[in-house]
This record gives sequence, C-alpha cells and structure tokens, in this order.
Amino acid sequence: MSMPGGRWVSTQDWARIVAVAGLAAGAEPREVAAALEGRTGRGAAQAARAARAAAIRACRGCDPSGWRLGADGVPLDPAVRCGHNAADPPVARDPSEPLHEHPNAGAACG
Repeated sequence: MSMPGGRWVSTQDWARIVAVAGLAAGAEPREVAAALEGRTGRGAAQAARAARAAAIRACRGCDPSGWRLGADGVPLDPAVRCGHNAADPPVARDPSEPLHEHPNAGAACG
C-alpha cells in the first residue's frame, strides 16, 4: 500500500494504522492522514502558527522575527519580544511625581 509522500507500508502495518485512526478497513490514505492529523492537533497548531506570523507581519513595532524595535528602527537592547500592538500596561505612578516625599512637605512650619 502506498502512503501519501510515496512511502510503502505493509498490509499489516496499514491495518494497525487504520485501526488506531478509528476508521473502516477500506479507508483511503488521505482519510487516514486527516484523521491522524486531527488527533494530534497539528491543524490547530498550524493555524496558531499562521496567526502569530500574520500578527508579526502586520506589526510595525517589531522586526520579522518578533523582536521589538526602537523608534529609530534598531532592535532594543536588551532584546524584548513584541506584544504586536497589545495595549501597554497602565503606568503605576506618574513619572513626573517624585519617588519620595516628606509627609509634612506641604504643612506650614512653625
């Protein structure tokens, strides 16, 4: 029996493969391949990989490998993975606010 890809399989091995796939004994090679692919989840993995690649291509903030670029187009140092236009996390504090303030800074002295 000839498998997809030009491989030859013995009749006994083919019967075992068809049984593992849960198909009838006279199943075509493409049906068996589709059943085994669905069982291993390769189709979902390929779809997820294609979605990640599309997000990288659509993103203007990273290079083709998914690493974030600076405003000048040079990779950041240290290297950071790009979130592909995901919302930036909110800033915990106002950057113009001093780190340490005396508790009585606004109180009148005296």
